[in-house]
Amino acid sequence: KGVGLTHGNLRANLQALLVDTWEMTENDRLLHALPPHHLHGLGLGLYGTLYVGNATVFLERFDPSVVLHAFELQRISIFMGVPTMYHRMLDVEGNFDLTSIRVLTCGSAPLSPETFRRFQDRFGFTLIERYGLTETAINTSNPLHGEQKPGSVGLPLPGVDVGIFDPQTQRRLENGETGKIWVRGPNVFDGYWNNIEATALAFAGDWFRTGDLGAFSQDGYLSILGRIKELIIVG
Repeated sequence: KGVGLTHGNLRANLQALLVDTWEMTENDRLLHALPPHHLHGLGLGLYGTLYVGNATVFLERFDPSVVLHAFELQRISIFMGVPTMYHRMLDVEGNFDLTSIRVLTCGSAPLSPETFRRFQDRFGFTLIERYGLTETAINTSNPLHGEQKPGSVGLPLPGVDVGIFDPQTQRRLENGETGKIWVRGPNVFDGYWNNIEATALAFAGDWFRTGDLGAFSQDGYLSILGRIKELIIVG
């Protein structure tokens, strides 16, 4: 299914995530090692660079040793990765200078609390986990300043409403209750390309049904607890 993200969707999301939450500026240097053909590498990495106006160093492919050396050699301040990348960096022996690093973010798949803690112990940096979908771009993020909880994808971004709904009654649930994750806001796409039926099934009014299950803690941090629709990640 083709996802019809608009310029308005992307602009609203890049402002809320990169500028308002991660405080990216034109003085940052991003190391880009993600495949540039999906939302993470294209929408956040490349489009984010164009939106903020910062410098970006592109790598042809991900190699954990190359990445760790590039942090120092290129004076990188921001890196966006997926859990497997950070897990593989932990296997690289040696000492590395990460003093230029300001933000290390993680998404596209669940980050285990073990990898979160091991990376923090080894390199002294907390990975900032966030949660998004192609249809909505990014919905939540752990804060840059404040508590960053392992196993949680953080707080809703400015202007984004994330709700937990009962699977049977469709009633919006309170913090601590598990249910279906629905999202609404300026980041949510208009519909699937030339697919009216799929679009109608995906929305409940202005709420987008993500297909994910989750719950908010009492202090408002979201945890992803499962999926209604199965998704197999093969690479």
